[in-house]
Amino acid sequence: MNIIVSLFSFKDIFTPKFLDKILSLILLLILILFTGLRFKVGGDWGPYELIYDQIKTSNYNFFTFFKNLDSLFYLLNYLVSLIGLKHGLILINLIVSAFVFICFYRFIFANYLNFTSFLIFFPYVVIVLMGYTRQSVVLGFLFLILSLDLDKKKLSTIILALISGFFHFSGYFLSFIIFNNFTKKINKDSKFFTFLIPLIMFLIVMLFIYFNLDRIIDKYNYFQKNFTTTSSLIRNFPIFFSCLLFINFRKYFKNNIKNYNFYFKLSILGILLYFSTLLFSTLSDRLLIFLIPLCVLVFSKLLNYFRSTSFKFIYLFSLNIFFVFFLLGWFNFSNSGSSWLPYDILLEPKHKFFNSFIEDVLTFEFTYEKN
Repeated sequence: MNIIVSLFSFKDIFTPKFLDKILSLILLLILILFTGLRFKVGGDWGPYELIYDQIKTSNYNFFTFFKNLDSLFYLLNYLVSLIGLKHGLILINLIVSAFVFICFYRFIFANYLNFTSFLIFFPYVVIVLMGYTRQSVVLGFLFLILSLDLDKKKLSTIILALISGFFHFSGYFLSFIIFNNFTKKINKDSKFFTFLIPLIMFLIVMLFIYFNLDRIIDKYNYFQKNFTTTSSLIRNFPIFFSCLLFINFRKYFKNNIKNYNFYFKLSILGILLYFSTLLFSTLSDRLLIFLIPLCVLVFSKLLNYFRSTSFKFIYLFSLNIFFVFFLLGWFNFSNSGSSWLPYDILLEPKHKFFNSFIEDVLTFEFTYEKN
């Protein structure tokens, strides 16, 4: 899969632009199937399988789920369980995967990004989409929000953020994006959005925290005791690096992207969050997930900073090497990297040779077994 994505990343140098949409749709379909049809692969496979089995065997009704945290995600599990599939969790993963990639597709074309976007996103497809399913849905909504003009689409931002919050509580905090230009001069047309909408949003978030404070504290304490900072620093290093690049090339980005003010503030926040993982570990780590669009935007846009084909080739080749080593490093040093390998897909049984090959590559040892 990494080789496929790498080959597509060089498309902008060697093939005409009229092929962009058809090739991106082909790559999206491959990635949707790769992510959605995985079987017992991913760091959170066990907990999500437990959620699905509990809902499938319990006497829930349609309205019960709206009393719970992440209600729409549980409702999705319930609706899929009614179909009676043997592997219903696979269908849930496939639906989530399709949604996120469709939103990602919208994001890259709304921001005029190139195929480098897939190369940057692929490691996070493995780490995030194939691990944190509920947060992935929120990430999809974030891609949709960042496809908009944030100065003009405040109401759309609020609606999308609130819907995403029903899949995972972190989605509610996407509402704070509308504060991006809160300090701008107030005019008659913006008074309503400047005062009333932020006030309503703030009250909703406060009520949510009030009613779920015990569960939020329990989750925070659990992650603090069971997860280390090392894997977070490795996983979020490309995001941290992209923040530094954005600030360094801010004049270039100011003239070549929309929502520049938001991304500039976000890059500063990203640097602070990265170092705060030393103190807050999982809390900062989960927040940094939502800087993935910034990471994709920066590395993709920088390709056009170089004029000559040779410099573009060197840049893309360097990115490919960097992200291969990044993914391998995360697999080896994270506390749950082994949950992703060997990869298995529902449509194809496990092969002894394939699994042995993957394990050998990961440990840099090559062995031969007679049949």
